[in-house]
Amino acid sequence: MERQSRRHFLQASAVASAGVIAGCSTIDAGAAGSRTILGVYTGESPLSQLKPFEQWLGLQHAVVVCFVDATRPPAKLRTFFDDVLTDLWNSGYIPMVTWEASSQSDSEVSRNILETINSGGYDDVIDRWARDLARWLQVGDRRLYFRPLPEMNRAGTPWSTATPRDYRIAWHRLHRRVANEGIDEDRLQWVWNPNATDVESPPAEAYYPGDRFVDWVGIDGYNFGDAKPWSTWQSPDSVFTPMLDRLRDHIDKPVMVPEFGSTSRRQGAFRPAAKAQWIQSAFEYFRRQDVRLACWFNTDKETDWAVFGGVRGTDTFQGGGERYHTYSAYRQIATGHGVQGAKSASAGVLSDDAFVGSGQ
Repeated sequence: MERQSRRHFLQASAVASAGVIAGCSTIDAGAAGSRTILGVYTGESPLSQLKPFEQWLGLQHAVVVCFVDATRPPAKLRTFFDDVLTDLWNSGYIPMVTWEASSQSDSEVSRNILETINSGGYDDVIDRWARDLARWLQVGDRRLYFRPLPEMNRAGTPWSTATPRDYRIAWHRLHRRVANEGIDEDRLQWVWNPNATDVESPPAEAYYPGDRFVDWVGIDGYNFGDAKPWSTWQSPDSVFTPMLDRLRDHIDKPVMVPEFGSTSRRQGAFRPAAKAQWIQSAFEYFRRQDVRLACWFNTDKETDWAVFGGVRGTDTFQGGGERYHTYSAYRQIATGHGVQGAKSASAGVLSDDAFVGSGQ
């Protein structure tokens, strides 16, 4: 879910594609039953919100999703790395950085941002990022997931207005300039991340940059229930399987879900018990489908996504003088055998194999 936008386009149906992608094979579903790494998005001040969340949960999430404007001024970008990312890492989390390209000036607002990237007009921005990524990652055993230009197959993102070819060229340019800094893949993993539904867009497969330029495939998907005039209640299978099956026909990469969530709005009323069942079903689905990392979107934005601290829940938790609405289904499934949180500091946040999606 792009931080700046609203999902008012999701009423469109998924568009199936039988196109063949050059340079791709097939996503191997692997050994179903492997554990799903637990991640989360909690907002723009993640640590302050994670403390009570994980006190209730009894488990630390392994991955924390961040959104950042690519055009942050150098001083603010340095603060993002040295304060936000360093604090997350030192607290035992692997950051997932969502890199959102935007215009650099008012005169550029109407221009296609991919055109700017492909013409070299974004090189200074990219190179600044590449240097700061390399500088940050060279300390200790730091690592992160890098998720640039997500949900390109959904109308409404600044990078969805051009052709799939323009998108692929922009990705290649970004990848090449970051790679010039010599960052190892065991430190930085690239996540190519379409939306679960093609919305007023060519099929997601057409945007795939190629196996050489991608480490993980991500799919963002939400159950809006009937929280919107255009939406209906969907099971996890209905949300994810059409896109997952299409991509597995063509691409050989581990799969993650960088953003997912469900409303409680069903059949004209808010029904937290229905959302609780959806949560359980989602994690069971991820385990069956060998989805190796999944990050809950824990912010009430378009609707009541949160499983902790939102406007409603099936239970409550008292901590630090505050009372929080919670969904015990999330805690029960997250602390079960099929889900992996962060390991102890001595063992590293994740094993090397788990970080690159090849094992636990």
